[in-house]
Amino acid sequence: LDFLERNATALEPGARPAATAPAPEAAAVRVLRLRGEPRRMGREQGRLQAAAIREVVQRYGEALGNGVTERADFRALQENLESFFSPSGLEELRGLAEGSGLPLEILAGLNVALRPELLPGCTHFAVKGGPPGLLHAINEDAPLLLTMGRPLPPTALARHPEGKIPHLTFVLP
Repeated sequence: LDFLERNATALEPGARPAATAPAPEAAAVRVLRLRGEPRRMGREQGRLQAAAIREVVQRYGEALGNGVTERADFRALQENLESFFSPSGLEELRGLAEGSGLPLEILAGLNVALRPELLPGCTHFAVKGGPPGLLHAINEDAPLLLTMGRPLPPTALARHPEGKIPHLTFVLP
């Protein structure tokens, strides 16, 4: 992660950004290291980024309008979370809700894109082989993000799930 941390704001549990890091508002990418069981990682992410997560939820709510929680697709999701998320994914989402103080239902709804016409465009690809083993990449070009006012800097999550393969993913916030 050296290439990210040279120009990013590091968010470590209980630590402040390094003195050489740019101010958070100037950072292009924030870096957050998470370790442990899924619920613990979600709780830590939620705790460290509660304000930013709340801002994203508020901005999505403004863009999507009133009545989202009354929609049939939202209610169907809530009745069947296990079919949309893996057991570990759902545990991590529960931890995120606990850490951020936001309802699980709202975070789940945003994660599955209740307005898919506003969220297309993100492309994933993976290449196997070479020294790094598997390289996975994604672009973030969801049209909804363009309607949300000021830019939302991504967070690089360096994830070290207990008993699983460490990996890097990018999220908003």
